[in-house]
Amino acid sequence: DESDDSELEDEGEGGRIIGGVYIPPPPIPVCSVENIGPRLIITHIVNINFKSYAGRQVLGPFHKNFTSIIGPNGSGKSNVIDSMLFVFGYRATKIRSKKLSVLIHNSEQHRNVKSCTVEVHFVQIIDKGSTQYEEVPNSKIVIARSANNDNQSQYQINGKNARFKEVTLLLRSHGIDLVHNRFLILQGEVEQIALMKPKAQTEHDTGMLEYLEDIIGTTRFKVPLQKLELKLEELNLDMQEKYNRIQAAEKETEVLKEPMQDAVHFLIKENEYTVIKNKIHQCIMHQASPLISASGMEKASLDSLLVEVKQKIKVINEELAVKEKLISAKNKELDVIKGKREHLKEIMAKSEKQSTELKLDIVHSNQKRKKAMESKKQLEQKVIVHLLITNLQLETQGLQDTLTQLSNKLIGLKNIRDDANAKVSFSCKPIRVLHSLIAKDDESNLKFTLRDVIVYFFLQFIPFWFTSKLDALPLKVVVKILTSLEEVNKRLREEERKSTEARTSLPNNQQELNEAEKELAEVKQKDHGLRQEINSLMAKTQEKRNQVQDRRSRGRVLDFIMKKKAEGIVPGVFGRLGDLGGIDAKYDCAVSTACGPLDYIVTDTVRTAKTCVELLKKHGVGRGNFIALDQQQGLISQYNRPIKTPENIPRLFDLIKVNDERVRPAFYFGLRDTLVANDLSQAKRCAYGSVRYRVVTLFGEIIEIAGTMSGGGRDKRTGRMGRSATVMTDGSSDDLVQMEQQLSGLKDQSNQVQQHRVSLEAKICRLKEEIKKSRIVLSSSEVELKELSQQEQQLNQQVNAQEAIATAASADPEVVEEMTQKLNKLKEELDIANKNSGEVEDEVKKVKSKIDAATGGKMKEVRQKLEKTTTKLNKVTAEITKLGVDIKAAARDEVKTTNRIATLTSEIAENEASILKSQEFSNDLIEKIEKMTKELESINNDISDLEKEIREMKITTNDLNKQISSLKATKLNEDQKMEAIEKNIKDNEHGIASRKKQLAALKLNEIPANDFVCDPGTKLITYSPEEIEEFDVAGLRYLHTQLDEQLNELRSNVNLNTIRDFKEKSEILEARINDYDEVTLQRNEVRKGHDEVRKARLNEFMTGFSIICSKLKEMYQMITLGGDAEFDLIDTLDPFAEGVQFSVRPPKKSWKNISNLSGGEKTLSSLALVFALHYYKPSPLYVMDEIDAALDFKNVSIVANYIKERTKNAQFIIISLRSNMFELADILVGIYKTYNCTKSVTI
Repeated sequence: DESDDSELEDEGEGGRIIGGVYIPPPPIPVCSVENIGPRLIITHIVNINFKSYAGRQVLGPFHKNFTSIIGPNGSGKSNVIDSMLFVFGYRATKIRSKKLSVLIHNSEQHRNVKSCTVEVHFVQIIDKGSTQYEEVPNSKIVIARSANNDNQSQYQINGKNARFKEVTLLLRSHGIDLVHNRFLILQGEVEQIALMKPKAQTEHDTGMLEYLEDIIGTTRFKVPLQKLELKLEELNLDMQEKYNRIQAAEKETEVLKEPMQDAVHFLIKENEYTVIKNKIHQCIMHQASPLISASGMEKASLDSLLVEVKQKIKVINEELAVKEKLISAKNKELDVIKGKREHLKEIMAKSEKQSTELKLDIVHSNQKRKKAMESKKQLEQKVIVHLLITNLQLETQGLQDTLTQLSNKLIGLKNIRDDANAKVSFSCKPIRVLHSLIAKDDESNLKFTLRDVIVYFFLQFIPFWFTSKLDALPLKVVVKILTSLEEVNKRLREEERKSTEARTSLPNNQQELNEAEKELAEVKQKDHGLRQEINSLMAKTQEKRNQVQDRRSRGRVLDFIMKKKAEGIVPGVFGRLGDLGGIDAKYDCAVSTACGPLDYIVTDTVRTAKTCVELLKKHGVGRGNFIALDQQQGLISQYNRPIKTPENIPRLFDLIKVNDERVRPAFYFGLRDTLVANDLSQAKRCAYGSVRYRVVTLFGEIIEIAGTMSGGGRDKRTGRMGRSATVMTDGSSDDLVQMEQQLSGLKDQSNQVQQHRVSLEAKICRLKEEIKKSRIVLSSSEVELKELSQQEQQLNQQVNAQEAIATAASADPEVVEEMTQKLNKLKEELDIANKNSGEVEDEVKKVKSKIDAATGGKMKEVRQKLEKTTTKLNKVTAEITKLGVDIKAAARDEVKTTNRIATLTSEIAENEASILKSQEFSNDLIEKIEKMTKELESINNDISDLEKEIREMKITTNDLNKQISSLKATKLNEDQKMEAIEKNIKDNEHGIASRKKQLAALKLNEIPANDFVCDPGTKLITYSPEEIEEFDVAGLRYLHTQLDEQLNELRSNVNLNTIRDFKEKSEILEARINDYDEVTLQRNEVRKGHDEVRKARLNEFMTGFSIICSKLKEMYQMITLGGDAEFDLIDTLDPFAEGVQFSVRPPKKSWKNISNLSGGEKTLSSLALVFALHYYKPSPLYVMDEIDAALDFKNVSIVANYIKERTKNAQFIIISLRSNMFELADILVGIYKTYNCTKSVTI
């Protein structure tokens, strides 16, 4: 039907399909306002029997710019527009006809016309000026449409039949859009624009919104949006229905879920039980086969090794026996020397005690001797006085005169002597004595010098006094007394020297002893520290030996990889995981059981691990398991997060100590959040709580998260991790040889310290002996000095007594003569001295002043002592006088006194002999003690040497004992291995056959995979020898027992048919879920497409709406010379809900709705909108029918001039009866009618 052809829109390029709904593409703008290229124009129109045109009527030619069609009313002007509409595919109703057959000409002269045809001739031109143009070659287009009496029509393009779509596409390619453009303004259409509602009331009406959408092109979204909304609603209903079906299926499945899980759990347990049995059988067979095949060679090897070990033990025992004999001999020798030292010390102690006793005896004997001498001297004085009296009585009376004269002369001589003695004594000798005293500054010496002065005069005069009278008896006594006095003084000075030396050496020795004891304490502390360090290092060395032995026993793979690491081939290897960390011995069994990958080798990257695998394959060493740290970095955040454990039991991972934090992820890989409990009961409480945990006990019993238990039993796994990390990850691991060298160095250092300690102890012993000896010397010297001082005092008293006796006795004339001569000589010397007395006195004064200045008043003290001495001499004289009185009494006791003197003399001789003997014995003891001291030092040195030698020999024997212990341990280990080999051979030979039969009978249950359980497989694995070596047989056996008990408990409560029922229900549920997901996916796609289309419609509409509003305001202001017009969205949030309102403000008026304007104002407003739409969607040609009918002269001129301006790059064909309009046209086409047939003429 021709009515459908005009609005037909097929799917074209650029469109898309959403949810089965086609979304047309936006119209393609072909031309613009400033069209400067080729453009399409209508050259002329040929109407054949179309409406009022009878026959063939040619309208045109039309001007390329502005063509006006004029003619009287009813002449057929509008039929020109209708002919174009006919060709452009408009419905008959749009061409003011009910059907196509009405368009065929029918007049009195032309009846029964069968058809009508309209041809529109187009051509492309290039403007050359305002009037000139150039046709584009081969660009002519003739589009024709014919209508028949049967209301059928057909199209032709350049004489060939075509479809309307081809016509539309052809014109669209030249900028004439027959679907969306409004380049045709029909009669009365301008007024209709002013009457449009904001939005169409019904779907058949056209409102302002629909009008604008038709221009902008968003109308194409309306139908797809409606279809999508219907599709969306249908899909939502479908989703709800499928969701209800899913809920029903879920309820049915949920009922069977728990029985199914029980059944599946039972099957899984059976499979676990079968897998465990498979592993156990293969482990036993794997363990048995190598032992049977290699038992002979291994036994022979063990036999030879045992022989070698026994031989080594024998050799070392022999060497040890020799060393022990030597040590025993040395110990005996040491005991002998120590006994000798103790004996010597005892002798020394006794000798020292005896020496002290002798000194005390000497002191006691000396005191007795002194007392006897004192008594003897007193008696001798009595005897001397008695002799003097007797001799004097025998003198003749004749000598009395001479005696008197001599006495007088003697008195004068005494005066002279006293003067001379005074002068000589105080001019010469006292000064020298004082000088000596000042220089020495010693009170004892001062006393001794004054005594010498007295003795000097006494020796000068008294001996000669008694020479003739007393037979020199007093002289002998005095000489003897003075001799004894000199000996006493000599001994006194010697004892003072010894005492001074002892006092000096004692503090020095004491200080040296303190320093030596302090140094000995430091040496002992250092020795103690060295011993502790040696013990610690010995323990570490032994642990290192054990580690090396353990590492060797773990297999060739680890040794090979670590060797390649040391060679630098795989530097990224860290080592065996168990060697990279340490844990307290309390948790050894727990970590050895719970952490399976402890024997894995840790590497830095996957590339390093692959390199290790390639090396193992290349050298045929074996297979190894590796952990690449670069793949475990995601675990860091997991083990760093805080974890709250049941009963606050520790996480096993947190108890591991590492030297390198980089390897922590590897331990977490093996342990995860495994907890460690004290016993199985605590483990059950913690494992089966609201949050499931994997828990291991201190005895190796494990409760998995799934609830299964394993481990424990008698054969516990231990020793897979040490107390500390034994491998340094930086490549600088401790070397056993270096540790042994360090241990040897520490032992040498300890030996040196011990030697120094022995020397210090010997030195301390020597210093103590010297201090003890000095103290004995001080003690004896103190006693001796006291005794000698007393002797000195007594001798001085005796000298004074003898002087008094001599003074009282008569003088011999010859002696007097001799003394007189001596006195004369002394007088002469005195005279000489007197001459020099002035000089001497000056010198004495200077000396005294210097002495006073230097001594600070000590001379005064000396003078005082001299005065005391003079007083003492006076007392002695008085004593002598007293003795004279006693002479008379002594005469009476002469016999008695003589006997007493003899007795005292004998007693004195005995005491002196005893003293001399004691002194000789004491000297011998001192020499003996000195010899014993030297001998003791020699013995101490010998003891030190022997002790050092014994220590060295003990170190050697300790090393030998360690070797023997190691060899015995090796022997015991090898014996145990031999017993185990023989037992395993017997057991495995009987067990392999039965194990093979049991393996053949094993079969796994088939478990269907579903959302709740995973199929572990339906085929038992035959493991490689390397994999079997990693199995824990004891753990497998324990798990086998546990699973057997669990299966017996579950078997009575399980219905295996529930698995099939649950599978069927699950399949139904899964199918319904898939259907629901599919519908949901469709719904989402449709909803997404609906939203996208809605947004595209809104965005495209608002973009065009903004442009049109802006141009509308501009056009209206131009046409009305100052008015204003605009579009308002009634609903700014949704323009398509309420539509668009057209508001204008005529010049010098207020804002009004377009429906409230006058006719002319409505036309101007509508024309402003039409021109704005032309700007938004320009076209190469415009056809307008009487658009100026309602305008006044002024407004017609404005519109006509605007159209004239627009015709510079577009073709305008306007039907008008207003002169202001058609007078501006370039060509006028006149239409007139004669005999009801329309004709035309071009001017």
